[in-house]
Amino acid sequence: WPERDDKRIASWNALAISALAEAGAVLGEPRYLNAAIECAEFVERELRDDNGRLRRTWLDGRPGPPAYLEDYAYVTAAYLTLYEHCFDERWFTAARSTAAQMIKHFADPEGGFFSTAADHEQLLVRRKDVDDNPIPSGNAAAAYALLRLAALTGDDDYRKLAVETLRILQPIAARHPQG
Repeated sequence: WPERDDKRIASWNALAISALAEAGAVLGEPRYLNAAIECAEFVERELRDDNGRLRRTWLDGRPGPPAYLEDYAYVTAAYLTLYEHCFDERWFTAARSTAAQMIKHFADPEGGFFSTAADHEQLLVRRKDVDDNPIPSGNAAAAYALLRLAALTGDDDYRKLAVETLRILQPIAARHPQG
């Protein structure tokens, strides 16, 4: 039989949380919302280190390397979606906490976010992922999550960070709208 890859990836779990929460709300199906909550609880319990930082993966009971921007951005958005559908304040608090970690460790003072944290292993170049692939880029997801937080909190700092991120994406989007 072929080998099986059964690691759990933070950003992919976040996408599942969002989809399950939305499906639960739209279809009136509590089991989907409950599955989203169970998945979010797993992320909080197994994919956070002692400092509250996200880990990228989990396999065989062990967390993997530090998370990337996309993990933080998608987890923030997932917790906001979960909060919007169950109104449990812990998910709103977790979304803000995750966003704070994302801003602290990934934000570029010149706008947008780097794909790796400031304290990540030393690389030749610290990239900014701006291309959407099968899923939106970490920067696009971060901007969307921050705009949602700005709308929910009234905190203009979230909006400013999101707008600065969109400014770096705009020239690329104008030249390559399908990308």
